[in-house]
Amino acid sequence: FDISSMEDKPWRKPGADLSDWFNYGFNEETWQAYGQKQVQLRRMNAMQASIQVVESDRSASSNQNK
Repeated sequence: FDISSMEDKPWRKPGADLSDWFNYGFNEETWQAYGQKQVQLRRMNAMQASIQVVESDRSASSNQNK
């Protein structure tokens, strides 16, 4: 969820308690950084999952040739 696209940001209002809007010590800036990192990690995971691994028996055949 991209909070920068929100027009109303009630946690910025005078007297607002950030803990009412963000958990685990996050604030607006750290929440955005966390979200960007999650997107990056998910993209990396998706790319790695799409890479096909092919087993090779080169070491076995090279040992037989000796």
